[in-house]
Amino acid sequence: MGRDLTLRMRHLRQGAPGRVWLAVCSACGHIGALPVGLLVARYGELEPVETALRKLRCDQCREVGKVSHRLARLCEPGCHRQRG
Repeated sequence: MGRDLTLRMRHLRQGAPGRVWLAVCSACGHIGALPVGLLVARYGELEPVETALRKLRCDQCREVGKVSHRLARLCEPGCHRQRG
């Protein structure tokens, strides 16, 4: 039997340490934190990520369905790239 390789909402909940899920709008380029907890509560853990993201609205340009996801690595404490 084949394995199901569909990325589900429960997979986003299990984030890697030092990494954060970001939502990226392809219409305007806006990048923001992906509300994983709210999406899981609304659509359930077995909902495919792509289906849930098609229903998201960008905060900046207000377009619906133009959002994709990306996993970004956070800097370690003391990293020279950190600001502030």
